[in-house]
Amino acid sequence: MIKYSLLKIGIFVELLKLLSNFFFYFVRRSQEILNDKISSQKVNNPPQIIKLLLRIFPIPGYSMSSTLNSYLGTTIRNILKNRKKPEIIKVVKEYGTKISHPEVSIVVPLYARLDFMKYQLALFADDPDFQDNELIYVLDDPRLYKDFIDYCDAQFATFQVPFKTVYSGANLGFSGANNLGVSVSSGQLILLINSDVMPIKSGWVSSLVNIYKSLNNVGSIVPKLLYANGSIQHGGMKFIKCRALGVIY
Repeated sequence: MIKYSLLKIGIFVELLKLLSNFFFYFVRRSQEILNDKISSQKVNNPPQIIKLLLRIFPIPGYSMSSTLNSYLGTTIRNILKNRKKPEIIKVVKEYGTKISHPEVSIVVPLYARLDFMKYQLALFADDPDFQDNELIYVLDDPRLYKDFIDYCDAQFATFQVPFKTVYSGANLGFSGANNLGVSVSSGQLILLINSDVMPIKSGWVSSLVNIYKSLNNVGSIVPKLLYANGSIQHGGMKFIKCRALGVIY
């Protein structure tokens, strides 16, 4: 009876090994075929394809580094390498009097929601810092371009805060939108801010500049961010090592 049970367990273990080998062979072959196809043609929507791949082939933490360094990682790298890069245009428009030699250029990407711009300008209107520094709104959502033009006219007429807009004709993502804004800036310092960040008092730009100038050998500083209820959303950063990936982030 014991021998029979051991035999059944042995058969079950071998069956699991067979199924496991078959599964990993299927995964490798699927990725190889996909990789070959991707290598030979341009990719229209890289983020969506990569998201789909990671959903189909989930990566456990313990094997993340080895998996991304083999088939799946090669496939993702080829997707990014062969992606169709959008033709970048720069449509720049000034609202109000152009600020000459601003100390700070404040870059704000806009995506999906234009109303955040209105809420920010309402708060910036009573802040003297925004009469002396450069405010740049970067539209990163082509779907909103037609509405954006009229919206900007209306917001400047209402709040009289001078600002500049720039539009690329494509969705560049958060980093790309910031880079686009910086490329048309003229300030000595760059301040990057999300469109949903609302200052609680005036003079915060000057305060950041003064703190920055008071420190030695500092590349960048970040203020404390709060949720609407006053609790802390972001209070600093530190570098930690990700064992699964073998990198520091």
